[in-house]
Amino acid sequence: MKRGGEIKRKTRLRAKTGLKSKPLKAKRKKKRRRNRPKSRDDWNLYEWKSHCDDLAALAVKSRDNWTCRICGKTRHEAQMHWAHIMPRGHLYFRHHLDNAICLCAHCHNFDKDLSCHATPLAFAAWFERECPELFAIYDKRKNEIHKNPKIADYREIAERLETYIAANRIERE
Repeated sequence: MKRGGEIKRKTRLRAKTGLKSKPLKAKRKKKRRRNRPKSRDDWNLYEWKSHCDDLAALAVKSRDNWTCRICGKTRHEAQMHWAHIMPRGHLYFRHHLDNAICLCAHCHNFDKDLSCHATPLAFAAWFERECPELFAIYDKRKNEIHKNPKIADYREIAERLETYIAANRIERE
């Protein structure tokens, strides 16, 4: 029952005994923390991984000239995503620039004929046709087991990506 803006639950036991029902607290969604601490020395593993994701996405989109590799749309026509060849769960390959391409949102998620997520087999066939040398490398390495990166590893990755971005004079959006 709803009274005075609060949700009240009436159970059989409370109905028999006449106990008043307690208001339920509304559950709040936890917001993803985007405000990083001021100093990089205070960053945790998640914050380093998120920072590396941002840098790698910028580097991949810039490398592909902000153009979808499948349909050719530019960032002025559609929202651009960075899509991984080997899944992001393979943390060792997650920030390798050769493991990602720039795709528009439609080709990345929704296209019925050729999409990373909707039709992964068709996408794999397309990737094998378009980039046979990279496909062979990742096909050979897909079953390798690597250790998950630690904070020191993410610091190295961030430094490498920042060097790449500075060397190629890439500007942030």
